[in-house]
Amino acid sequence: MAKAKIEKCDVCQKTVYAMEKVSLENKIFHENCFKCSHCKKKLTPGTYTALENTFYCKPHYHQLFAAKGNYSEGFGKEKPTAGWTPSTASYEGVDPNKKDPNLQVKEKPAMKSSGGPPPPTGGPPPPPPPGDLLGGNVASEDTGGTNSHAAALDAIRTGGHQLRHLTREERKQKPVSSVVPGDSKPKAAPKKEGSSVKAPTGPPELKLENNKWIVRYQQSRDDPINIKITDIKQSVTITDCKKCSVIVLGKLTNVSVVNCAEVGVIFDDIIATVEAVRSTKLGLQANGNIAQIALDKCSGVDIFIQSQAGKNVEIVTSLSDTLNVNFPGATPDDDPIEFPIPSQFTSIIERGKLNTHPVEHV
Repeated sequence: MAKAKIEKCDVCQKTVYAMEKVSLENKIFHENCFKCSHCKKKLTPGTYTALENTFYCKPHYHQLFAAKGNYSEGFGKEKPTAGWTPSTASYEGVDPNKKDPNLQVKEKPAMKSSGGPPPPTGGPPPPPPPGDLLGGNVASEDTGGTNSHAAALDAIRTGGHQLRHLTREERKQKPVSSVVPGDSKPKAAPKKEGSSVKAPTGPPELKLENNKWIVRYQQSRDDPINIKITDIKQSVTITDCKKCSVIVLGKLTNVSVVNCAEVGVIFDDIIATVEAVRSTKLGLQANGNIAQIALDKCSGVDIFIQSQAGKNVEIVTSLSDTLNVNFPGATPDDDPIEFPIPSQFTSIIERGKLNTHPVEHV
């Protein structure tokens, strides 16, 4: 049996498995090693920007450029114009600081004095012009007409605008709007069954009880959890875990993944089955023989078959969606082949029997 090609991470120089492989810019990374060189935030193929074989997240890429205005100083390099010799002379050898005797500067004419003191720059505003502010006709010096403010007050006093005194009860009432109110709060979309996982928290557990390895409450771990199988009767149960990887070495009976999210499981030979229940964003990699994989109420599961013997695996799904299985190519140098597992079916009654077929999308 031909062995799979061993690939090394460009950052940590360790072996990269297929389920955690990120290949970009002719380089290979672990999923956890592909980070921004400035803030060390984890990157994805859709959130990175590269500059001279250095990877950045898009916010810091633009921030570093805007800090200095060029692609050198902002990214820790020497400014391109640093080696230039500064010039003290102006164009064609003329000293800009030397005055030209033939150059005549036209002076600005002095402002005419009005004879009075300058207007104050601070303090209270000047008093209003004399007149009846509540209704008298005050002539305006600029327009020669009646002051508009005084005219409006005069119209109110003479009955031009009908005002009515409101009682205390009327002042408490809210005005009636003619605008028909809309539904300002959008209705929340119904939750899809099996689309989210809320794993309970607790102290991390990794123990062996009665030939059963129990991995529980493991969350946000960068280093993988290694389990060495010493008896073929042993099994592994991974429950209530999030953002971690489990590597099972040796031949065992079965592996169970229950109520987990963003968990990767790598295993060798399985006698019975690998089952996953109520889990999302899983990665299952089989390096050896495997008989069956059962998925129940799962979403976003990628299955990686690494050996030719694993191509005979039986995959059983129930109430699951967004499933993909990857098989190796004809030779170790060929790219793997990916197949989507149908999650929609159509059923037709023909001649008294129910025939169910997967929906084909063109």
